[in-house]
Formats: sequence, structure tokens, C-alpha cells
Amino acid sequence: MANEVTADKVLKVFQDGNLIRIKNVDKRLHDILFTSLSYYRRSLVRGTNGRHSTIDTQPVSCVCTQELNGVTQAITNAGFLPRLADILGEHGYQLELRKLRKLYAEDHEPCWENIERFELRPGQREMLESVATSERGRIWWPTGGGKSFLVPLICLLFPKMNIVVTTKHMAPLLDLHDNLSTYLPSVGIYCSQKKKSGRRVMCYSSGCLQYADPQNTHMVIADELHELATDAMFERFAQFRYSKMFGLSANVDDRWDGADFELEGLFGSVIAALTYEDGVSQGSIVPIRVQLRNVFLDDNPAEGHVDIAQKRHGIWRNEARNELIAEDARAYDDEQQVLITVSTFDHACHLKKLLPDFTMVYAPTEDKEIKLDRYVKWGLLSKDEPEMTRHRLDMLKKRFEDGRLKKVIATTVWNRGVNFRNLQVLIRADGVASKIVDTQIPGRLSRTGTEGDKEYGILIDYLDQFDERLARAAKKRVADYKEKSWEIVMPEKKRIRLAE
Repeated sequence: MANEVTADKVLKVFQDGNLIRIKNVDKRLHDILFTSLSYYRRSLVRGTNGRHSTIDTQPVSCVCTQELNGVTQAITNAGFLPRLADILGEHGYQLELRKLRKLYAEDHEPCWENIERFELRPGQREMLESVATSERGRIWWPTGGGKSFLVPLICLLFPKMNIVVTTKHMAPLLDLHDNLSTYLPSVGIYCSQKKKSGRRVMCYSSGCLQYADPQNTHMVIADELHELATDAMFERFAQFRYSKMFGLSANVDDRWDGADFELEGLFGSVIAALTYEDGVSQGSIVPIRVQLRNVFLDDNPAEGHVDIAQKRHGIWRNEARNELIAEDARAYDDEQQVLITVSTFDHACHLKKLLPDFTMVYAPTEDKEIKLDRYVKWGLLSKDEPEMTRHRLDMLKKRFEDGRLKKVIATTVWNRGVNFRNLQVLIRADGVASKIVDTQIPGRLSRTGTEGDKEYGILIDYLDQFDERLARAAKKRVADYKEKSWEIVMPEKKRIRLAE
């Protein structure tokens, strides 16, 4: 037992950049390290032939041992140092840290003069101070809370550092580049659409991060960090052995598969945070009011179906449910912005039939099998429905952002990388339940209005009471909303019957 240790044992920990080594590892220490630096990663195994999907779990160890001159040493990522100090301290060990080699950035001092001309939001100065005094760390910031401005601030604070900025999706990457270019004289970008190299600050898509130069990078900034927890990205991040590492996200430790644990090893613990409650009280974001609607049906259209088929019949093509969604959407006048979020193009088409005045938004490459003619033939779309192109997608985004476009049905293409400051009403028709989605989609509402007169955002969601599995998903969404202290307006117990 840890409390039976009578004398602390000094444990020498050698830090070499973003790796740490612990020498003279005996069996007791070995067991402690492997227990505390391992986790079980979950994955979904899709069912076949009408069978339900199953969950698979595999053990992942974030520490390894190596024999060197007859001495056993353990090696792990330096981001785990705070965790190790706590756990090993409980077992009677005292850590003595020795740095073998400095990070590239250690000789670069912050230039606070570059920040003084800005009027910072609450918490931003403290965040910059944490970055200035840390080698690594994760920054937990709510959507709409000024996170997009944090990256330029960090780059301005360190004007002589070579900085790599990366994120997963193309639209947020292009927005990051444009935003950085507003404040910095020359910003490079490297992705499938654009290539402009040789700049002090470089934006890389996660898929092109291997083209960065780790030997010449003082700092890495990963935006939407929660989306980068894959084996391929872990390997790419590990190449930046002597770079400072910082990650930004509105979802810290929210991944369903548990892979946030490995992000901790690479990027460290949370060094700055702004909760939704703090953001609202400080005026950085507006509160979100959740209005719940019950969906009671005499018959269950999802019965007998599993996985995709269950969603197709229970959510996407559920006529009574879609009618209720359309009824809610029509309740707002022509001047109020309303965004309906769906998961699939198929669902968007079924809602478009009920809401012909709404504009459909989806990614041009979202589904290569999409044939508008098919949906026109089924009577879901007008023959005049325009085909989505990259130019049209960009145009619709700009029109919605500046308030000219009022009514939209959008797939996941607008789940991130957008700035809808005038959005007043968001209707979640998707039926998806996950901590990340339950943060990112409603986050479209939390931004303050352009005129400063936006009091709150309205989120409408549906309790699918007609199916046990879908009802559990709805209950999970509500729990996630409550966790953020959003106001919940419970529904009337009104029964909705299936259309004949």
C-alpha cells in the first residue's frame, strides 16, 4: 500500500525534449508505470446481416521499457509528467527532473508589446501567460468564445518563433490562414488546395503535416485537437521532438474512444480553460436555451432495424418527426435566422420537401453517389435544385455569416469552422448523441451578435420516445446539455401520430 511507504524514494527523471526516461525501473515501479500510463481504446464494429454493432476494446500502453547496459529504463511522453508526479507521489516517490536538452523555443522571450494594442476578452491574457510559461499544454475554450483569435495572439506574442498551425478539416484550415494573415505580414499554407511554403508561420492540414520541418519548428499549435487523436497523427506529432506543443479545443477528454489520453501525453495537461458558464458571465458568449420536443408515435418506424437502417427509418425518413421539425422551423419569421442540422444528404432532401423555402447546404464531395435526379424523381427536390460546388458552398457560407441568407438545412459541413454571429435558432434534426457533437453543433449559437443585441440562442431538440434506442440517445444529449448548465425547457406531453 502507498501509505505504508515510510521514506520517499528519489526517482531521477531525465527529460530529452518531449520524451522522458526513468532509469533503474524495478518490478514495482514497472507495474505502477504501466498501470497508470495505459488505457482501453474503444472502437465500433459494424454489424452485418441485420445484426447490431458491437464495441471492441483494446489495451493501449503509452510507456515502453528498454534495456541499456543492463539497466531497465522506462520511456514515455513528457506530457504525462504532472500525472506521473501525482501518481508516483502517492506511492512514496519523489521526482527529480533533469533536462538533457532544451527545446528549440527556450531562448525566445515573449514580446508583450505586440499584444498591448488589442482589447483582450476575459481569460485571454491569462491564457497567453500560461502559454508563455509552459512547454506544452491543452487549452479548453468554448465555441464562440474567441478561440479563433487565440492562435494569432500566440503567434504575435512570439514574433521570432517558427510556428506550425494544424487542424483536420479544410474549411477551418483556410479560415485559420485568412485570420492569421489579417494580423501577420506573411503566413504560409500547405494543403491539397494551396501550397505557399517558407513562411515563419505555416498552416498545415493534418494530412500534410508530414511536409513540415520538425527540426526548424519552435512551436506546434493544433486547433480542434480532439479531432486529431489517431495513430497517424500521434506519429506525426511525435516527430516534433524539441518543439513546444499546444492544442486548442472545446472538447477536452470528451472522445468516446478514450484516445484523449494519448493527446495528454503529447500536449500535456490543461493549462488554460474557459467554461461556458464563465464565458456567459464575462460576456464572451451568449447563453443557450434548449427547447425540447417530445415525439410520440403510435407505431415505431425504426422497429426491426439496426444501425444505419434504424436511423434511416427512425430519423431521416420519419415523416411524422420531419413534419414536427418543419412546424418548428416555420414558427419563426422571415427575418430570423434558422439553421436545421442533419447528418445526411438524404435527410436534408426529406426536410427540403416540407420546407421548400430553405436552402440545402452540403459538401460537394460529401457523397459521390449523390444524384440530384434521383431525389427529383422521388418528388423530394425541385428539378431546379442547383448542384453544390465549392464556389456555391463558399458563397452560401458568406451569405449566412453576414445575415443575408436566413433559412438553411445543413449537413455536417457546417459543424465546424463557421462564424454565424447572427444565428438565433438552431434545430437539431440529426438525432446524434456524442459529447463532441453535442458541443460543436449547439456552439454555432453561442456567438454574440454583430450588433451586440443577441440575448441568447435557441436550440430545439427532439426526444424520440417512440423507440427505446433513439430515446436513450436523446436522453444522452440532454445530459450533455445539462453538464454545460444550459437552460432546459421541458416539452409538453403531446402525442404526434404517424401520417396516413
